[in-house]
Amino acid sequence: MEQRIYHGNVPPEDLADHLVQQFDPKPDLQAQKLGEGDSLLVQIGRGDEPAKVRHAVTVAITRAADGAPGLALTMGQQQWFTPATAGFTAMMGLISFMVTPWALFALVWPVSDMIGSATLPGDIWNSIDLYMASRGATRGPDQQLAHPHAG
Repeated sequence: MEQRIYHGNVPPEDLADHLVQQFDPKPDLQAQKLGEGDSLLVQIGRGDEPAKVRHAVTVAITRAADGAPGLALTMGQQQWFTPATAGFTAMMGLISFMVTPWALFALVWPVSDMIGSATLPGDIWNSIDLYMASRGATRGPDQQLAHPHAG
């Protein structure tokens, strides 16, 4: 998982809407926004039908923790959320936003499924970088997040 901080006055909802509008109309891609207020998830996955989406990438968008205007974005490859997984998703989302981003690891697809969409995360980061720059935000330091129990 990778985390980026952007400094500037950009509402989380605006970035989430931009990502959905940028990726949902493209062929073989689905995008959805989950959550509200200052804690949102945007999922972008490969597939023409929501029920058959594979290789989903999830971007967690929250206000920066340091109190300064800005956003903290965390990206990881996750299982596509469906109504059947809504209860589990809501619980894990609440834990991840209130306790730790490590809770998102519970939703990670197996490694073999992640390999099929190697370019999608880069495309999403590029779209985010361009949008944030167009809104006057600057990028802070990136972090590679590792599981706390990984050796």
